Amino acid sequence: MLQILQLSLAVVVISMLQVVLLKNNFPKSVLSFWPPLNLRLHRTFMDGILIVDKPKGYTSHDVVAIVKRAYGLKKVGHTGTLDPLATGVLPLCINAATKIAGQVINADKAYQVTLKWGESTDTYDAEGTVTKMRPVPDNIVECLSQEAPKFVGELTQTPPAYSAVKVAGKPLYWWARSGKELHPIPTRLITVYQMRIIESDQTNATLEVSCSKGTFIRSLVHDLGEVIGCGAHVIELRRLQSGVFKIDNAITLDEIKRAAPDGAALERWIIPLDQIKHQLLAQ
Repeated sequence: MLQILQLSLAVVVISMLQVVLLKNNFPKSVLSFWPPLNLRLHRTFMDGILIVDKPKGYTSHDVVAIVKRAYGLKKVGHTGTLDPLATGVLPLCINAATKIAGQVINADKAYQVTLKWGESTDTYDAEGTVTKMRPVPDNIVECLSQEAPKFVGELTQTPPAYSAVKVAGKPLYWWARSGKELHPIPTRLITVYQMRIIESDQTNATLEVSCSKGTFIRSLVHDLGEVIGCGAHVIELRRLQSGVFKIDNAITLDEIKRAAPDGAALERWIIPLDQIKHQLLAQ
């Protein structure tokens, strides 16, 4: 019993000493001689944004839970939901950075989307049920070139029935799943700054879209398919940028898992809070 108390007291003393030394700019490399305490120090002083490359099949909340669990962090929040089908930039606010999450959420976005012609689904993507099939025009490539420019500028958009947009206190997907779909679904004003055709053929098309916050790429693709007349839905979606945060600076979930439990390995991926504030002011 006495040995346990002595060990506990030693842990407390060393931990307090490390905190004092760290606050006085003592080199972290010297303080990392005891991994459990080293990780604890990183949990305390790790404030900023981690840009995660979200993989397909994970929700945004899944990613938050993985980072929290891997590093014992209490305050981690994402800055805008990415659908499970989507991949790409998902900025995570860590510790004190959660206070500026709203500013990050309000930023413009950029996506690369691949769509399939000839089929409409209830979710507007490949995870939904096909609701209508129509023939694809032989001149679909020309049709896309003619219609895509009409989707650039300020638009009135209707969110998908299966989305997290709240109406009367509940997300739209709740109303849809309960058989109480709302008609009409409230619309919103969005801005599409650019829509660039990467490639297109009789079956699929790939576009790059830069847009304002709150834009549903699923709705954009659905509406484009309706205007052309053959229908369309999203089969791949990748967020390339969210505000100042780009996919080139993102870390994968596999890299996050491999870095645990060494807080120092993760810390080099985190953009410090002061730097983020400066970047946001410069926008």
